[in-house]
Amino acid sequence: MAELLSHRLLVVLRAEETLYTRLRDVLQQQREVVAQMDLEALEGLTRRQEELSDEARLLEESRLELAGELAASLGLAEQGTRLSEICARLGASAGELRDAHNRLVILVGVVRELLDANAMLIGSSLVDVRTTLRALGSHLPEDVTYRPGARVPAPEAGRLVRRSA
Repeated sequence: MAELLSHRLLVVLRAEETLYTRLRDVLQQQREVVAQMDLEALEGLTRRQEELSDEARLLEESRLELAGELAASLGLAEQGTRLSEICARLGASAGELRDAHNRLVILVGVVRELLDANAMLIGSSLVDVRTTLRALGSHLPEDVTYRPGARVPAPEAGRLVRRSA
């Protein structure tokens, strides 16, 4: 039973690794697109990032469920048992599982760093845009020629025509 669960868990970990690799690539592209200020490409990449995040949540749920079942089959607590504890209990037969887990931990760390870096870059770009808008706004004339509201005729409108008639 533990061997079958271990294999199924390994399949999920590999799927997560593939997904996080794709997410890493999207985040790297996103960084380039933000630097180029390509809004259309940024919107597409953001949608792709959201799709991958949804997939990641589903895979994480599967991983947690399988890890819980595997932990229980090994006599460990079903909830809250870490994968490293499961691998320790499996011993030598956990080689591939341990390797997949380690790769995934590293990849998740890289993705987290990219997310943070992109957030800082986007925040910095937003500050630059706001600064530019303030600078442009300070060069606009303060006297407004057109105002919203009802049109009021000038007090002397039409007077020339009446005098000459």
